[in-house]
Amino acid sequence: MNKLENYKWPESIPESDIFKLKVNNEIVFVHQSQAADFAIFSFEEKADIELTTVVPAKEVAIHPFSKKIKYSVINNQIRFSLKSSGHLMVKIPDMPELFIYANPPEVDVPKVDDPNVIFFRAGEVHNVDRLTVDDDNKTIYIQGGAVVKGCFNSLNSKNITLKGRGIFDASAIPHRKYRMIVFEGCENVTLEGIVAIGTPAWNTVFGACNQVYVKNYKTIGWVSCSDGIDIVGSKNVLIEDCCLRNNDDCIAVKSVSNDNPDGSPPRTDWRGNVHNIEVRHCILYNDPCGNAIEIGFETQAERISNITFKDIDVLYGHGNGGIFTIHNGDRAIIENIIYQDIRVEHYFDKLVDLRVMHSRYSKDVERGSIRNVRFENISCVANEHNSISLFGGYDNDHCIENVYFKNFCIGGKSIDSLDELEGYTGNASNITFNN
Repeated sequence: MNKLENYKWPESIPESDIFKLKVNNEIVFVHQSQAADFAIFSFEEKADIELTTVVPAKEVAIHPFSKKIKYSVINNQIRFSLKSSGHLMVKIPDMPELFIYANPPEVDVPKVDDPNVIFFRAGEVHNVDRLTVDDDNKTIYIQGGAVVKGCFNSLNSKNITLKGRGIFDASAIPHRKYRMIVFEGCENVTLEGIVAIGTPAWNTVFGACNQVYVKNYKTIGWVSCSDGIDIVGSKNVLIEDCCLRNNDDCIAVKSVSNDNPDGSPPRTDWRGNVHNIEVRHCILYNDPCGNAIEIGFETQAERISNITFKDIDVLYGHGNGGIFTIHNGDRAIIENIIYQDIRVEHYFDKLVDLRVMHSRYSKDVERGSIRNVRFENISCVANEHNSISLFGGYDNDHCIENVYFKNFCIGGKSIDSLDELEGYTGNASNITFNN
């Protein structure tokens, strides 16, 4: 018996007019947003998917390709099966992209009458405008089938959790008025399970936080500045099993003073050293603005170090940014960075972009450096757009050094030199391949 957890959504929320979905012969609601359609369910054992489109599908692609989903198409019906939880994007020409969020079963579901829980019930739209929770030991729970409209902020809180299978929707907030979900100065933070859409500016921020765990988090952002997750002046952060579709950086690691978009005084300072960050088992989609995997531009710290990105699928790099980017715009020494087991399905402009610079975002007078960066087991689609890679230090004293490539493949070919990478350098040394 295949077990499915389906959700009853409010009647007022937009429904896709392109897709109909059944999972294990049960109708699952397909949501509509400005950037993509999406469906949410949880299951265990097996999920048999039946997707029906309004017109026959001439071509079908199910991303990420690394999952090797086998499917059948008969006219306007697409069928395939899932044996484990995870997230997919179905792309059909001339139709919206469809994200399928196939969650694992929930565990540790809080009780509705727990005094330490803010519980948003299923089947309702909850308008919160700007929900602020500054108390310790609090859980904000968005039940599957609930939609919370607004933004969220927590300051200097310990043991705080935001979780569930529901939706956080900030699409009604004016562009750049607020950042959407912000934890600042917090310790022992958990973010798990929910879908966040329509961010007005920087979807999710961990500013000056310690001990952060993000799991199975999904975002769909469409305005410029809609970063997926920003790790700002924080340490000891683990992000896994997430699916981030944003019109700016998908993942960004920074250190910068907190200047609120609406001009209000900052509640805390987000500057500080960044270390012990790991992002793994994630799916990233970068729309025209920003980069897929970014460190920078704001780097107002002494050190940003010990950062690992591993087992990641980059579905798209649509814009003029890059896929693997470090933009050191301030004084930090950025070192000990690892990119491992990453698959890139598309990119337009820059593939690798490592630079020390004075940028429009710079605030420090002093420049920093980049050193000890390792790329290992990277697989990229063929370079069809004359895309380049850049390695640019600021000067001889603020340079890039010790960049290692091992089994870095483009179009199935292992790259053995800067020329094969279409690489350009300045004030950079010891860039080596397959050592």
